[in-house]
Amino acid sequence: MTTAGAVPERTQVVRVAVSVPQALDRRALTVRVDAVRYTIDDRYQWSLPFGAEVEEALRTRLAARYPAYVFVSDLSAAANRADKRLQFVFDRYEAARKGGAVAHGYCSLRAGNQTVWTRPFAFHTEAEATPEGIAQALQSLLDEVLSVCVLEPEGR
Repeated sequence: MTTAGAVPERTQVVRVAVSVPQALDRRALTVRVDAVRYTIDDRYQWSLPFGAEVEEALRTRLAARYPAYVFVSDLSAAANRADKRLQFVFDRYEAARKGGAVAHGYCSLRAGNQTVWTRPFAFHTEAEATPEGIAQALQSLLDEVLSVCVLEPEGR
């Protein structure tokens, strides 16, 4: 991935942001105990808070698929050069003790001050959810939103 300081002047920069409820944006996993109870399970942790983990996985996947563009976080030094902002808002993310996860929310693309695209998303993973698995589950949504940007993947 290109670092913010090494972004050539003519390269298009896209900001990627992930928002999650504050109760979920932690390193320890929030796990469903039964139909109405949840717990914070410190035995299972992300290496970063959940939102940052998923954002990093999305940026890595996007950079591999669209190498002509630079995907940065809102905190990056190159973020002020971005003319587009891709945001994923998780309304719900729920991991099960036996593996798998359920999530839903919406994704939006802003160009300047205008929202040019927005879609809800929902997915269920059978295996233990990882940031890369979440990014993979969102791949069709990424392809759809980025077709709005007229981004061309490598090899097309």
